[in-house]
Amino acid sequence: MKFKNILGCAMLFSGLMLASTSCKEDSLPDFVHSDNREVKLENTGFTSSGDQALVVLAANGDWHVSRKDEWLHISHESGTRGRHNLFISADANTSSKSRLGFIEIDMAGKTEQFAVTQNGFDYVLELDKTDISLTIDGVAAIHGSETLTITANAPWSITIPADCSWLKATPSSGEAGETQVVFSAEENTTGADRQVALSVMEGDVGKGFNVVQSGTRIVFDDMIAGYVYFHDDMAWATGGNDQVGSINGSASSTLPIYNAANAAIKTEFDKRYFDFNASGSSVYAADGYLKFGKGSHQNAFMLKEPLGIAAGKKANVAVTFRLAKNGTDNFTASVAIDGPGEIEGAVNEDKNLSSPCVPVNNSDKTINWQWKEFSVNISGVTSETKIIIGETQYIIDGFKTRSGYYRGFIDDIKVTRIDN
Repeated sequence: MKFKNILGCAMLFSGLMLASTSCKEDSLPDFVHSDNREVKLENTGFTSSGDQALVVLAANGDWHVSRKDEWLHISHESGTRGRHNLFISADANTSSKSRLGFIEIDMAGKTEQFAVTQNGFDYVLELDKTDISLTIDGVAAIHGSETLTITANAPWSITIPADCSWLKATPSSGEAGETQVVFSAEENTTGADRQVALSVMEGDVGKGFNVVQSGTRIVFDDMIAGYVYFHDDMAWATGGNDQVGSINGSASSTLPIYNAANAAIKTEFDKRYFDFNASGSSVYAADGYLKFGKGSHQNAFMLKEPLGIAAGKKANVAVTFRLAKNGTDNFTASVAIDGPGEIEGAVNEDKNLSSPCVPVNNSDKTINWQWKEFSVNISGVTSETKIIIGETQYIIDGFKTRSGYYRGFIDDIKVTRIDN
């Protein structure tokens, strides 16, 4: 009998233990967990592969999204016990700056949070100049000074303030790509220059530029056709041989003006010209003219002194000179200007570079090398106009030398007034 009671108690205790164990298995602690707490999106609102970001959520109860930045999107915002694939995307980020947002999941007071970082838009915005210059009549002060070339990779716009109703930009907005904007203005009757600072805006990125309209009308000066503004017969450039005047250029002894022994000649040169390649030491005095260029060194000269045109006035001029090439070197020269004016027959859109002046190809070795006369007309020059004469490709390349021989001779430079 006692044995049966003991056995009965043992069986009852065992049953209680099993019941207790079974209740613990059915009462697991609450949990909610995501496999990724740091989501990264491109400015488009998707991943770098163009997809929505995937977050796997595991929960053992009902859950819902309790917090979310408004620019974030999630495939579903509530669910029941189990594993769920949540797909995350975002509105496009049109700012150049990245942004950070959060999504928070709540399950019966227990939360899980993950961050979403979205890159900003990589704007590209380039302007070809920072100054627009207009005359008193509202047109280009010099060729091209009324245009602004905008290169962008997104839509852009220019806003002109209401108090600048005298100014117009065409077009004032555009799409990605390269666009040329033309500025024009009403006649300036204020008697003074007027100026406004503007910006091209692309998203939240902007680049500034200035528009200036003259308050003074530029008119032609009073000089008659034939008046000489500048003349250099180069009688000072002596001491060397007349190489051009010798058979096949055989009298080749010329004086390097950058040599200390020829400092007096260099002083005369410096009174008149600026050498863009002074470091190349490649200018030589011949017999009343100059030779310029040597192996891997080319030159261009700028007239140093203003032309003497009265302030507020302009003139049409002819730049004349004579050239010879060193034998059969592939040498040509061009005239360029910096500042007001347009070159007749220019080869570029800015109208500030002449077509190449091609000297005689001295291929006949039984005769003297030959000179050839050239004339380049320039309209609308002022006292601010700089005139440059030099080896063509050297000017085109931005005054950079290149390998090879491109040698020439120059003489008798003159700037003369021509008809309006």
